[in-house]
Amino acid sequence: MSIDPLVVADYDAALFVVREEVRQRLLARVGAWQTAQQGAGVPAGDQVVILAGERGVGKTWLLRHLAEQDPQVAPLAVYLDLEERLGFSMPEHYVEAVKERIRQRRGGVEAILLLDTVPSQLDESLRALEDAVLRPHLTQRGSLAIMALMHPSQVCWRAPVLRAGERYPLAPFDQAQTREQLQRLGRAGLMTRRVQAATIQRYSGGLPLLNYLLATRARAEAFEALLAHWFSRVPPDERERIRRYLEVVCTLDVLEHAPIRRMLELFCSHCPDVAECPAHPIGVLNLLRKYWLGQPAPGSPGCIILVGSVGRAVRELLKARDADLYAKLEEAAHGVSRRRE
Repeated sequence: MSIDPLVVADYDAALFVVREEVRQRLLARVGAWQTAQQGAGVPAGDQVVILAGERGVGKTWLLRHLAEQDPQVAPLAVYLDLEERLGFSMPEHYVEAVKERIRQRRGGVEAILLLDTVPSQLDESLRALEDAVLRPHLTQRGSLAIMALMHPSQVCWRAPVLRAGERYPLAPFDQAQTREQLQRLGRAGLMTRRVQAATIQRYSGGLPLLNYLLATRARAEAFEALLAHWFSRVPPDERERIRRYLEVVCTLDVLEHAPIRRMLELFCSHCPDVAECPAHPIGVLNLLRKYWLGQPAPGSPGCIILVGSVGRAVRELLKARDADLYAKLEEAAHGVSRRRE
């Protein structure tokens, strides 16, 4: 993946925090796949594992760790960051480069294909990759695919064998894991100030990327960096409007039309100099969903909520910029005026 070193640190084994439960589930799946290879073959539904979770939760680092450090997976693994396709002028050139990488790693035998940044929609390069590489590897060689999704619930592939499989949701760190991450950052000399794990956890919700940002820079700068990371996938001419929409809804627990309308009225009356106030809440909701900033709540797909880390960042930045507006939005959202921090 194309990584901005100012926001996202590249994988470093010394900084990696093992999620033991996820690791054990993945290794059990790899072990079952290896056993099936010696027998009647791998059932189609057992050839794909899907890693899902919000940006910054550690999907890329987990795949890189499997590819480079895990003794059971690494010898069989081929790591493929699908965003590398954007560096090729022709789909066939990209496909040949992938084939060559697999040949160098695994020759003509089965492999564990670690697919990073799998998008929600196909393009010509991905269509060619599916037809010439991925589908043949799974259907003819019995390979295993472990893929990390860009979108938390959507996968681009057409072939049923690539769409089947168990989903492993990656949750943010608990406080013990956050403490371990901070300890590792400290040993590496990357901490810029003294911070407590409980404080970082409160502001980050345990998201590894936000833990890293809060440990290595001032709080406001960390939150701005997180939003910049998310906005990197938003066209520049849309960013200011989306930032404003996020401020409008940041105190809502669920994004629904009637509460959004109340927030819009309040926001526009408080900020009469805003050049454009959206006319209808559906416009707010649609734009946030378009860029995955508004997503179905886990276990309640009919409820749309803000991505947790984005909501935290916007609330903290708005609270610092305009505490009066933030207090009004809080009161309108929850019916009570909360004490300002």
